[in-house]
Amino acid sequence: MLILKKLFFIFFVNIIITLSIYCNTLNDILDKYIRFNNWAEAKTKLEEYIKQNPTDSYAYSLYAGTLNELKLYDEVIISLKNAINYENSVEKKGELYFNLGNAYYNKNSKEVSLENNSFTLLYDRINLL
Repeated sequence: MLILKKLFFIFFVNIIITLSIYCNTLNDILDKYIRFNNWAEAKTKLEEYIKQNPTDSYAYSLYAGTLNELKLYDEVIISLKNAINYENSVEKKGELYFNLGNAYYNKNSKEVSLENNSFTLLYDRINLL
């Protein structure tokens, strides 16, 4: 019985070590790539993360920020729209609409930018109620 417990403990420790080495969480991506402005690698890692977590609005938001640094504004807009669709918080949706308006502004679509910023005001009013 003691040998079985030792084997189980060794097996469990190996799993934890393996997961910690190969774990690709958002915190890992933030600490290893975004923090050091390694945008191309962050983009790749976030794409992998989003494939595994397709409804994570925060991941889409980080992905949009990374794409913005790479000046890929069409992809920024798509990512922010996904983030808005999966976000439940009214306050966060307001922030995402603000970022979406900025993405359209960066893309030189000023009218659409103003339209999205008006959504920000709407969500701010809802949040105050």
